[in-house]
Amino acid sequence: PITPMEGNGGALYGTTWLDGLGAGSIFRLTTDGNNYTVLYTFTATDGFLPVEPLMQAQDGLLYGSLYLGPNGSQFGTIFKINPVDHNYTVLRHLGAADGFHPTRLIQMSDGNLYGTVINGPGASGHGAIFQMDTNGDNFALLHTFTNVLDGSQLHNGVVAGPNNMLYGAAESGGNNLGNLQGTIYQYHVPSGTFTVVYTFNGGQLGPGMQPLGVVAPGD
Repeated sequence: PITPMEGNGGALYGTTWLDGLGAGSIFRLTTDGNNYTVLYTFTATDGFLPVEPLMQAQDGLLYGSLYLGPNGSQFGTIFKINPVDHNYTVLRHLGAADGFHPTRLIQMSDGNLYGTVINGPGASGHGAIFQMDTNGDNFALLHTFTNVLDGSQLHNGVVAGPNNMLYGAAESGGNNLGNLQGTIYQYHVPSGTFTVVYTFNGGQLGPGMQPLGVVAPGD
């Protein structure tokens, strides 16, 4: 099971990497561990490996991503599911131009969904920040990483900060060399301005390197 989230009404929702059929599932249970229910079992045509936490949007629906796409394609899938009637909808099967392996999703006050792809777009890509609406339309890459200046390997997704700002971490790259250090970055949605906030430049004896956790802006 992947880290569950608490939804409206207090129930816990989460995913499992695998199930009896191998593709994974979406589940619900109460906080006392009772009333476990499988809401949906993924199939080969959906994709595989729901390795990221779910997110409940303003419309009450649950949104999530699959690390792999249909029949094990390397790109990935973004989906939503109604926790009441279990109606499942594929929002987008990613392609080479979108990037590979979508991470956790968030929703900002504009109603759009935001996230990152770990790799791509393209065979040698280093990841990107993406935006789409809750119908799966208007998909756009907001910033495509280059490794050298801004970083690479966006395992963490993004979080929303004040003033329509997104924050995230790149596991490697940056430091003007593209070496294995990593960065913390911000992206201002209305203006499209990308800024590296901090570049890691040390290993075990220095200030650290390769951030992997989700960043969390303070008050």
